[in-house]
Amino acid sequence: MKRFFLLWLMLLAIETAAAVAISVLILHSVDARLEPFLTGLIAPAVQAALLLWFFPRLRDRGFVTPGEAIRSRPVATAAAVLLGAGAVLTTLVVVRVAPARLFDLARGAAAVAGAAAFFIAGWRRTRGAFSAGAMLVIIAIATGRAEAISSHVLPSQPMGTRWLAFGLISAVVVLVLLFHAVTALRGSSPHAATWLEWSLAPAMLAALIILANFYSRPLLTPASSLAANACGLAAAGLAFLASIASLQRSS
Repeated sequence: MKRFFLLWLMLLAIETAAAVAISVLILHSVDARLEPFLTGLIAPAVQAALLLWFFPRLRDRGFVTPGEAIRSRPVATAAAVLLGAGAVLTTLVVVRVAPARLFDLARGAAAVAGAAAFFIAGWRRTRGAFSAGAMLVIIAIATGRAEAISSHVLPSQPMGTRWLAFGLISAVVVLVLLFHAVTALRGSSPHAATWLEWSLAPAMLAALIILANFYSRPLLTPASSLAANACGLAAAGLAFLASIASLQRSS
């Protein structure tokens, strides 16, 4: 997943530069509709997946599927509990028995618990655990508070601009910590590295949903908000499983 993300990012930069150059220098117009915007984001992802599928040399040698990392009984138990809790929470929000803010509380709780577990693993000399814990602390602080923090940091900017700027800065910091943690954990706790790396997948889906909605309006619609919240909860849950796996390895 780390290799896929970096390959997607590289292809996105190349195609964006080429598209802008062609639009400005040759066509003398820029198509700023939503459809080309989404195509520009999704097309490099499809290309990256195809390249990794057909060219094995491009794949990461440390790549491990989640199925191979769930053999530990504590991790499997935690995964079952998280899956059931996530399903119940999503159902309660869909039928409007519970407010959507419960997603923020659930993500924050998973991030705090995961950070604590990673710090314990770090004290037991598990390499990469402190970076992962720091990443989850940032996520716990920002969860449900992104609007308030961005309005305090960038008070003079429109709400959409504030959210995008804050999201970009925080995403870069989180990704740097995540990649460093994954690289280090592969030597000290391979299963933790696997779960942490795969948490990037639902996080990318949530980011894509949010970007698509910011393109047309500053607020998420109910359906897209539910999808983004569910993906965000899945990402936090996978990171929590990584912390449990790091404790198993370090004990």
